[in-house]
Amino acid sequence: MSETELKKNIDELLEDVYRSTAERDMDKAMSQLDEAYSIDFDRIELAGHLRVLKFWKERWNRMAEFSGLYEKGDYLLKQWDQFTDWYSANDSEAPEKGIVSLKYMVHSEALGCYEQLHLDDSNDLELLLGIGRCNKVLGNYEKAVSILERGVKNSRENPVILAELADTYALIDEMRGAKIFFREAFYLDPDQVDLNHLESGLIVKLIEKVSGTGIDLKYIKDWLPVYGVIFGVFNIKREMRPIEYGKLKQSIFSLQNEIRQNSENGKLVPRLINRYFWLIDHYISIKEDRKTIDEVLMNIKLLNPSIYRQYIN
Repeated sequence: MSETELKKNIDELLEDVYRSTAERDMDKAMSQLDEAYSIDFDRIELAGHLRVLKFWKERWNRMAEFSGLYEKGDYLLKQWDQFTDWYSANDSEAPEKGIVSLKYMVHSEALGCYEQLHLDDSNDLELLLGIGRCNKVLGNYEKAVSILERGVKNSRENPVILAELADTYALIDEMRGAKIFFREAFYLDPDQVDLNHLESGLIVKLIEKVSGTGIDLKYIKDWLPVYGVIFGVFNIKREMRPIEYGKLKQSIFSLQNEIRQNSENGKLVPRLINRYFWLIDHYISIKEDRKTIDEVLMNIKLLNPSIYRQYIN
C-alpha cells in the first residue's frame, strides 16, 4: 500500500471513529481507533485521540452506577468539565474533530437523560440550566434560549444562568440581549461565571483582549466587565430600580471600606470600578448634576488612572 493510500485509509478510519463516538458507541469507536493505530502507530493524533477515548471509556462505563436520570446527566456534564481541565493540562494532540465528536457524545447523552424528566412543569434551575447548556452545545440555539429564558424568569439574579443566556443570545446574533445579560452576570458575581462554558465570539474576543492587557489571569473575570465598558462591548445600559440603586450604593460603600482595610485588593478594585460605572450610568439616566458625576469620576481616577483616561476618552 502506497503512503497516499495508507494516509487515506487511516483518515477514513478516523472519520468512522468520530461517527461512532458521536453516536455514543464507545466500544466501536475504540475498536476502529485500535485498527487505525495498528496500521500506523507513529501518527501523533492517533495516540492523542486514543488517550482521550480511554479517558472517556472509563467514565462512560461508570454511568451504570447511577440509577437516576438527573444524577446521570449531572455526572456527565461534571466529567466534561474535568475532561477539559485534564486535556488542557496534558496538552494532548487529539484531532479537533475528535474532541467535537466527544463533546457531542457527552452532551447529547446528558440531554437525553434530562429530557426524560418532567420538564414542562419544572422550575428546577439546575435542570433548566443543564438542558439549556446541552442544547447550546449541540447547536439547538432557539431551544436553548427558550429554556434559559425560563430559568432567568425564575431566578433573575443568578449569574450562571444569566451568562448562559447571554452567550446563547450572542450565538444567534441577538446582541442587545447578550450585552445586557453578560453585563448583569458579571455585575452580580464574576466568580460564578464559568468562562469555560462560554463559546460566543462576543465574549471570547473580549476575554482575549483583556488577557492581552497583561492583567493577572486569576483576576480576569473581575476585570472583564470593566474592559467590556472601556472597549464598548457592554454598551447597552438600563435604568435601575430604586431598590437596585440602594443596593448599589451599599455595595460601593462596603467595597470602599474593604479596600481601605485590605492590602490584597486585586479583585476588589475592578469590582468597585465596575460599580462606579453603573452609578454613573444611573446618574446620567436620571439627569443628575455634573458635579455629582465628576465626584464618581475622581474616585475612579484615584483607583486606577489608566482606566479613568480610557473611560473618559
